[in-house]
Amino acid sequence: MPSTASADNKTAIQNAINAAAAATAGVGGGTVEIPGPGTYLCGPLTMKKKVNLQVDAGATLQMLPMTNWSGTTTFIYGSSLNDIEFSGAGTIDGNGADWWTAFRATACRPPQFHRVQQDYAHPLSGHHIPKRPHLPSHVEGQQL
Repeated sequence: MPSTASADNKTAIQNAINAAAAATAGVGGGTVEIPGPGTYLCGPLTMKKKVNLQVDAGATLQMLPMTNWSGTTTFIYGSSLNDIEFSGAGTIDGNGADWWTAFRATACRPPQFHRVQQDYAHPLSGHHIPKRPHLPSHVEGQQL
């Protein structure tokens, strides 16, 4: 994880993760690690080919609340990917309570939590995914 990322539960780190994923894919693949302990606020992520997003034990990657979200953009998105993985014993928290409260009050449409299109070999293991704002996962065209 780039040194610009902070587990201060105040600073959104999606730019650092997206940059790390792009750089990792650019050198042929590898792991983007979210170290524990700590809570990392995060906006939309775009997965890249041959990247493992690893959320370590004690770490929480928490989706930004609705008041800080841009439209209905999917939280974790990828298209035409191969060899991606989500791993680690940490938590990916969809911050769902905030979204569901707003949905009940205003009928706003929560974003999808995880959407991957045309994916090949996509393991999802180890971590805990509580409080999703919408569908937990949407995978199209998956081949293992």
